[in-house]
Amino acid sequence: MSHLVYHIGDEQSMAFVGQTPWHGLGQELDPNSPLEVWEKKAHLDWMVAEAPVSFNIPGGFRDALIPETMSNRKVLYRTDTSEPLSIVGKDYKVVQPIEILEFYRDLIEIHNFKMETAGSLDDGRRVWGLAKMGDGFTLPGNDVVQPYCLLMTSYDTSLATTLMFTSIRVVCNNTLEFAVQGDYGAASTIKVPHTDFFDAARVKLEAGLIDASWHKYSELCAEMARYTMPSVEASNFFAKIIFDVDQLRHTPWDMLPSAQLKAHAAITESYLNGRGAEIKAAYSTLWGALNAVTEYVDHHKPARSTNNRFKATLSGAGRSLKLKAWDLANKLMGKKKSDDAEETVEALKDMNS
Repeated sequence: MSHLVYHIGDEQSMAFVGQTPWHGLGQELDPNSPLEVWEKKAHLDWMVAEAPVSFNIPGGFRDALIPETMSNRKVLYRTDTSEPLSIVGKDYKVVQPIEILEFYRDLIEIHNFKMETAGSLDDGRRVWGLAKMGDGFTLPGNDVVQPYCLLMTSYDTSLATTLMFTSIRVVCNNTLEFAVQGDYGAASTIKVPHTDFFDAARVKLEAGLIDASWHKYSELCAEMARYTMPSVEASNFFAKIIFDVDQLRHTPWDMLPSAQLKAHAAITESYLNGRGAEIKAAYSTLWGALNAVTEYVDHHKPARSTNNRFKATLSGAGRSLKLKAWDLANKLMGKKKSDDAEETVEALKDMNS
């Protein structure tokens, strides 16, 4: 199996600042390194070029091969190695690796963003940059959460150019997306398909009120830290994330798929004894249950390699599992607010009766 992270000699196609990332990959940089250094040390100093798709068919004079081309397809390849990346449609528009880094230049210079990691996966088929957006928030027990902005693109048909807003819980490096409220409504991601030109200024405008969205996210997390969740309720929460509804309704527990049962047990263990589980904000709370899921995805979910796990947290099954947990947690918060409102109404009725 080829390496997902490209290797240039002894270095990997990834760079970072601060503490070594949980995946342990890449070259460490000085926090004040300019984007030009990021481009070089993350090994993003190459371009994606295009070439026509050519092939030969038999039938020429004395069985000679006849060259043909596909007018509606093209090959994308790396200019540094000439290695092919994929075959795409003729209307596929490339966002170059340097464009991913340049997206952050004015955000760094004007809005105090700070680059944290950048690099490529799948031998260059996916490129990304991650920057810290500013100050985070702290939940009870010194549970610090920081906001980040992730921009990534691909050179095949697997991923649109995607801007994603994510938080990182410092105590365990768990990652979780949060929604932004922009001109086009709330979203945890903004996607530009490769049939459209990537307009960095427009994407930043569409991202909109990032600070307001982060404030709303921090309020939700604080509410989850106040939501008491005993172990039995947490077990039910994890079951609804791991299993389908039909499975839980019609299949005895000990007859459920073993891989999913192991996942449920691993998440439960993280809830009880995982990283930061003893912190006041996480101990026996919905916030702790949510982070048990993110810890499982980011650190414990079975994967063929660290590279595969890292890829899954960005755009694969791991990300989907975390989003499912976030949605369910929000539904529980909404139900709790509804129940509290009903109790208040009933109490007022009793007072006035």
